[in-house]
Amino acid sequence: MKKILAVALSILMLLPFTFLFASAEATVLTESELIFDEEGKFRIAVFADCQDDVFPDARMLKMIEYCIETEKPDFVVLDGDNICQPVYALHNQAATTLLESLAKAGVPFGFVFGNHDAETLSKDLIMQSFHNCGATCLTYNSDDSITGLGNCNLPVMSSDGSGEIAFNLFLIDSNMYDEVNGGYDYVHEDQIEWYRNTSLALEEAAGEKVYSLVFQHIIVPEIFDLMVEVEESEKQYTYNGKHYKYEFIDGVTKSCENFGEQPCPPNTNHGQVDAMLERGDVLGIVTGHDHTNSFVVNYNGIDFIQTPGITFQSYGAKEARGYRIIDIDEADTSTYTTYVVKYADVFDDGEKAITLEIIQVTIREFFKLFTTLFKTIGNIIGIARS
Repeated sequence: MKKILAVALSILMLLPFTFLFASAEATVLTESELIFDEEGKFRIAVFADCQDDVFPDARMLKMIEYCIETEKPDFVVLDGDNICQPVYALHNQAATTLLESLAKAGVPFGFVFGNHDAETLSKDLIMQSFHNCGATCLTYNSDDSITGLGNCNLPVMSSDGSGEIAFNLFLIDSNMYDEVNGGYDYVHEDQIEWYRNTSLALEEAAGEKVYSLVFQHIIVPEIFDLMVEVEESEKQYTYNGKHYKYEFIDGVTKSCENFGEQPCPPNTNHGQVDAMLERGDVLGIVTGHDHTNSFVVNYNGIDFIQTPGITFQSYGAKEARGYRIIDIDEADTSTYTTYVVKYADVFDDGEKAITLEIIQVTIREFFKLFTTLFKTIGNIIGIARS
């Protein structure tokens, strides 16, 4: 009841707090609060497709809390489709609840946009919401002139306190839907040029190429170059007129925890991976989007690091739901290690989980009705005043 009252009161706070973003000129960070620890280690936790609302599923929250307490990450990335909430105050309440364990532990986070995030609330308001949620959000907008929002780099500094750049993280908006070619959107040419320029600037600042990981929501089209192509009679799915089955070609798989659905990249290829191969500083592209897929495969030297969905509100699979951990060692930043922790391997809820789900669905449906009534009353008041 206290939580419902708090949410109701938050509705009155419809005007978001002011948050200052980057100027019109591109910003390249060459220092940040992210730093390798005294042992030269840096750990990232990736939560993909939380895709929940102002009443986040208790099982997902339990998984996040377990990760923060057990894995002790230095940084968390929300890898897109994070919160589905159409009213700013409610989105802010949802973000506060979702990231409460991070705020308590003092763990900073960054996020990228997925295809669903801005369907009902603008990206600007979502950015403000995450910066006002109580946990420390490091995502910013590096360049106002390019496609998307939240395209930025976050350097990880050397453990020796010298202020030297030891590693780098790129957070990139893979956008929503392709209105020209159909299907999902992609990382646009101006974003690719931004990446290239930022990569060069980091190399100049560090005196050498800075190895990086890229975080974005939607997987890249090259994933199908690594799939086994078959005749139509044997197909399990079709992409751009070619037929495939749920299997990778020989020699590319580093790990595969689950392969439960067709990868869903954009329909067209705009050269993102080629640009990153040309620069030679990207170790891997970390994606979400396909909730029941979890694997790491290599494409000409760049890993495609698919992270399973952690959501319980949206679709998923018992054998897939979980989070990904990525470890970087300052002694050799040209490589990384990674593993996935699944909910089913950590928790065994049994009948309690079923009862909990029924209760949460009931609360969620009640809240949807409450939101609809709130909007209707607002519309009536607006009409009466006009």
